[in-house]
Amino acid sequence: MRGRTDRMLTIGDVFGIVALLAGLFLTSWAMTVASALLFPGPVERSQAALAGASRKTLGLGLGLTLVPGFVGFVLLASPSPAAKLLGWVVVLALLALASLGLAGTARIVSTRIQELDPSLAPYPAFVRAAGYLIGGAMLPVLGWFAFGPFLLAASVGAGYKGLFRRPPSPEIANAPEPA
Repeated sequence: MRGRTDRMLTIGDVFGIVALLAGLFLTSWAMTVASALLFPGPVERSQAALAGASRKTLGLGLGLTLVPGFVGFVLLASPSPAAKLLGWVVVLALLALASLGLAGTARIVSTRIQELDPSLAPYPAFVRAAGYLIGGAMLPVLGWFAFGPFLLAASVGAGYKGLFRRPPSPEIANAPEPA
């Protein structure tokens, strides 16, 4: 074994990876729940956007994730501190949009959970739905490469629609149709 340069995986490395995954799960879950509690209007609009036009929302989210996300990561790789700061702003703005959209997605899932168990209150159903969505995205292989990116793109699109697109005013929505 003399001269061997590859590194063996130690139990500390395994514990570090498990702690990282647990921390990512808990912080993502907490951010989703906090977004739903702090911003009920945008979350409700993102839920409506996902329920109404889910394919358009997914396409919008895919475009918003790829183009600004690419620009953000390119800026993060820049040696300039100002460019790195701008890159962090872009990446964190996308994650904030994803948090709002994921809260809307969790609200949709929570209503389906309540249909299966009518005795469950809305808040515990929402907390479970957020955990199920985030846990599913963290599953190895299928979650990382299929469910997670799909959920991220849909959440960014729904978050954008929930934050920047306003619903029609009640006067316009209830106006009579022209003859």
